[in-house]
Amino acid sequence: IGAGDVLNISIWKEPTLSGTVKVRPDGFVTLSLVNEVQVVGMTTAQLRKVLEDKYKEFTVDPFVTVRLEAIASSEVFLLGQVNRPGALPLNGNETLLQILTRAGGLAIFADRSNLRVVRREGDKITEYIVDYDAIIKGDLKQDILLRPGDRIIVP
Repeated sequence: IGAGDVLNISIWKEPTLSGTVKVRPDGFVTLSLVNEVQVVGMTTAQLRKVLEDKYKEFTVDPFVTVRLEAIASSEVFLLGQVNRPGALPLNGNETLLQILTRAGGLAIFADRSNLRVVRREGDKITEYIVDYDAIIKGDLKQDILLRPGDRIIVP
């Protein structure tokens, strides 16, 4: 679960406590009776257990279902000389070439041999320089597997 995701939380036989919530940028959701709950980084199963524990105080034997309605936390950001720059959802294990294809490809004046993928992991920033034409010619080592939050810069 990440910031911006939309969760449907259903508590069996408790429709007034059930509903859809959006994860705030600070990683919390606000729920009836239990108020603020930190959810970022949890799986839906982990959140279900946490909520069942919290709602035991208010209901008898609560059974909670957590469903991920929309994933917004899994995005990459495309900047520069691409046909459709902006944020794109990352659908599973996608590579640089797949994302560039979904963005309509490179613009006519793009520097094809100097694409950059910038990745932040905590305080560490890693930058990869990629040659687009090498990928097209079959050098799939340069077709990097993307992660949520990656920035792709096409000069």
